[in-house]
Order: sequence, then C-alpha cells, then structure tokens
Amino acid sequence: EKYLEEGEMATMGARVARVVATSRLKIAAGVPERYARSVRVGSPARIWFDIFPGREFEGRIGFVGSSVDPGNRTFPIEIVMSNPDRVVKPHMVANVQVRQQRLENVIVVPQEVVLRAADGYKVFVVEERDGKSHAVARRVTLGPSSGNRTVIDEGLEAGELLITAGYKQVDAGSRIRVVNEDKLVVREER
Repeated sequence: EKYLEEGEMATMGARVARVVATSRLKIAAGVPERYARSVRVGSPARIWFDIFPGREFEGRIGFVGSSVDPGNRTFPIEIVMSNPDRVVKPHMVANVQVRQQRLENVIVVPQEVVLRAADGYKVFVVEERDGKSHAVARRVTLGPSSGNRTVIDEGLEAGELLITAGYKQVDAGSRIRVVNEDKLVVREER
C-alpha cells in the first residue's frame, strides 16, 4: 500500500508505505485454558481455511502466551506456517487444530453414542443371551476427544459390538436386532 504519492509532503513519523511479506505467516489463535499443560512451543498444528476445501496446511506453534484472558478463558498462541504459493492472504479466518498428544492402541467411538448418566457416562453394547441380542448399558471412562470422536479409557473391550444406530431408543435389557455388525477395534487416534 502507498500512503503518499510522489511529490506529496511527508511529515516526520507519517506512514509512507506498507509492505506485506506472505511467504511465511503467523496465525493468532486462542486455546482454552484446560489445555495449558499440553500446548508447547514447537508443537505441530493442522490449519485449514473454508475458502480452500480439502486443502490442509502444516504449521508449528511459535509462541504460547503466559496469561489467560478472563473474558473468554483462553490463552493466546501464534502458529507459524509456510505459504510458498501465497494463496493464504493476511487476515483470512483459519481453522486450527493443535495436537496435544498421540495415542496408540486405544478404543475410539463416535462422541454422539456416549450418553451422560447420573453416575458418569455410558454406552450401549450388544450381548448375546439364549441366541438373542440384548442391549447392555456399559459405564465408561472417557479419555481425550478430537472432532466427533472420543477415546474410551475404561469400560469397553476390543471385539465388542457397540450400538451406534438407535442408541437413544434402547434401554438396558432391550431385545435388539443387529443390522450392521462392526466390532470395536483397537486403533490409533490422530
């Protein structure tokens, strides 16, 4: 941007021009305070923009703030990312996902099938009795979540059948009909 044209008078301290370098960008974001222990300088971040569907960018955290904003209970971070083809423009709105940790050999379920109960959380699994399928409520302990997936720390085992369709319409002991059988598997969480 040019603030003055050739031949115009410039006063001391007045802006003359602004140069924007876009080959490397800083993305400013706020992270909820509950993640303060796990967000560190150098941690990887995944960045995407709604304007570029299907395209993701990689970045690293370059700054982690020292204090929490009392208004929204977040602390500031800055993510540095390369922009070699310069498609990302300054002041675009970015979606950011910061990796807290990498978990392996865990059971991951869709978050919507985890139901709040009076004593914690529960899911429904299929149990065979006398050749018939029944719904059984299983109390579970939740681990971390990402997107619409949640890690189950305790309460489920690999190989069990989790009820994912009609889970809100069943009660413990209800007879059910299995229409699509996908057994729980131990898998890697990203």
